Amino acid sequence: MKKFLMLLCLAAILCMGYLAITLPRGEGMPAMEDIKAETDKIRNQVSDMYEEYSLTAAEHVDEALGEQAEQADNKLEVVVEQADEALENVAEQADEAIENAVNSAVEGAKQGFIQSLKESVSNFFDSLSVQDNQE
Repeated sequence: MKKFLMLLCLAAILCMGYLAITLPRGEGMPAMEDIKAETDKIRNQVSDMYEEYSLTAAEHVDEALGEQAEQADNKLEVVVEQADEALENVAEQADEAIENAVNSAVEGAKQGFIQSLKESVSNFFDSLSVQDNQE
């Protein structure tokens, strides 16, 4: 687009040079007014083209930023879903480990209680038999 604008300006300069050389010198000011009018017209066209180019460039930047934001949102959504799944797996494993630990502790406590009860009963009867033997 810059090259096009440069070529357009160069063409305008060459046209003005051609008009300056080819116009008869006797006419004076009317030819200068025509050249000035054409120059203003070309300047306005170039200015309009530049503004249009600037607007379209800004629109392209906005579109590109919007697309990048959308892609970032999509990637973030995927990462959040993966993290959620990983947390669910960890929670399930923790639940299983806690359940196994509780079951093991309960079983150990039960075995310990039964063993303690057996020893208490055994000691009770042993102490009875020792007392019977002493009497």
